[in-house]
Amino acid sequence: MGNRKSELEDHFGIQDQNLNQVLSVALAKGGDYAELYLEYRTRESLNFEEGILKSASTNISEGIGIRVIHGEKTG
Repeated sequence: MGNRKSELEDHFGIQDQNLNQVLSVALAKGGDYAELYLEYRTRESLNFEEGILKSASTNISEGIGIRVIHGEKTG
């Protein structure tokens, strides 16, 4: 793919190798299973009255989380 950025880099500034490192650390500390949740959501809204644009807005929601499972425990 050359120098093409992934969506993770575009939205979160994170490279794939960084995600692999985070998962490796989680498992090295005793986790049996680890997963990452990444969310990037946008919402745009336009409000028209009688064909005239009265307001416009954009909402961006983003976040990252990690879940680690060790035996019966989840963190």
